[in-house]
Amino acid sequence: GGSGYLGSSLVRLLTARNHRVNCIVRSSEAARKVEELGANPVFGNLANPEKIQAASVKCDVTVLLAATRDKNRSTYERNVNRALLESSSNNRKGYIFTSGVWVYGDAKDKSVQTEADPLNPLPIAIPRAQEDMMVLENSNPLAIVLRPGYVFGGPGIGSSSLKAWIKAAAEASPEAPMIVAGDGKNKQPWIHLEDCTWAYCKAIENIHLSMMSTSDEKPLPKALNVTDGHQFHTADQVVTAIFKSLNKPKTVRYVDLNSPEAQEIGLARAETQAVHQVVGSDLGMEVLSWNLSRRSLLDESEMDAMVSQFRMN
Repeated sequence: GGSGYLGSSLVRLLTARNHRVNCIVRSSEAARKVEELGANPVFGNLANPEKIQAASVKCDVTVLLAATRDKNRSTYERNVNRALLESSSNNRKGYIFTSGVWVYGDAKDKSVQTEADPLNPLPIAIPRAQEDMMVLENSNPLAIVLRPGYVFGGPGIGSSSLKAWIKAAAEASPEAPMIVAGDGKNKQPWIHLEDCTWAYCKAIENIHLSMMSTSDEKPLPKALNVTDGHQFHTADQVVTAIFKSLNKPKTVRYVDLNSPEAQEIGLARAETQAVHQVVGSDLGMEVLSWNLSRRSLLDESEMDAMVSQFRMN
């Protein structure tokens, strides 16, 4: 995933800090992109876990960021995750699996969701939660899970949910308002791309130090949340900011998750819109010595930049 949104940001930071980076790529275009970032491309894809596993053995730490829209996505991710878990365990190498906050499900009446909470995934995140648990149950202390929130900012828009909302708001009108599942009061855990990238970098460097250390230093926790614990914006706050950046009147209708309008959106997408989450990251900030920039999704400059990206694409 080194040529993707988060991956390319991470590669750029790692090479700037003089780390040698190999990236699995599927195309010549992706190869050129990672080479421009200072990384070495290795051709492969998620459908061939053996090749990815072989490449990982040559690295101290492997990070799984790759994603695909293929209908076999869950199968590919499962096979690659288990291949990388096997190689990291057998060779005492570091491994970071990218999970996500949807594995926690709805916060209900909790004030904050932490790594100590049991997983209760949204239906769309059940396969991801299963792979998450595979890493947690693995005996290799150098294999961990990172659970990013909704990523935004940087040279792109970020979260697929945010892209969908910007598109829906751009197309909305008084006669055909934007439809959002839920009441708009549910909170969502956001994280700026720059902050998310630093969390991954800190985790990689921490794992590498543990590999090199001869002392019995305490390893990283098996799971860490990667969110800005202060950016629990409500869905309505985000929607309002989008319409403001689009410079058009706010035309939105919030609908019940079980309504026909929500069903038209698609159940999986509707559930991700309506879920209430307050996923904190105090543990990660403590153990990684990771500081946040506190750049907010609701800052006009941030939202304006993402709306501009949407219009250009």
